[in-house]
Amino acid sequence: MENAVYDIAVLQKLANRLDRQSKMVVVTYTFISAMLFSAIFYYSASVGQIVNSYLNLAPIKSLGIGLLVGVVIGFVLGQRKSTQLKLASQLALCQIQIEKNTHFIRKSSDELYR
Repeated sequence: MENAVYDIAVLQKLANRLDRQSKMVVVTYTFISAMLFSAIFYYSASVGQIVNSYLNLAPIKSLGIGLLVGVVIGFVLGQRKSTQLKLASQLALCQIQIEKNTHFIRKSSDELYR
């Protein structure tokens, strides 16, 4: 089995990918959550008698409420995931910068000990 080799170019590509994902994740989470919650609220209002008996909601009103709840929940979850991805991207970029800054020092010290 071959050992993994450190490659700065791969790390840079991964950091770029994480940064791009962090920009799209909020929109994606918000859209999926809005669709999911609006479908759940609409279905429960049109078919289920539990929501109708307690809240007396029409299916169209519950669709709007589900959409609003879904947008809020999706946005909050998307922001949380986006922050995690941005942090991972910044950590990778920090590692790249550390490698660049210490590369010359390591080469110099290797020559001293020969």
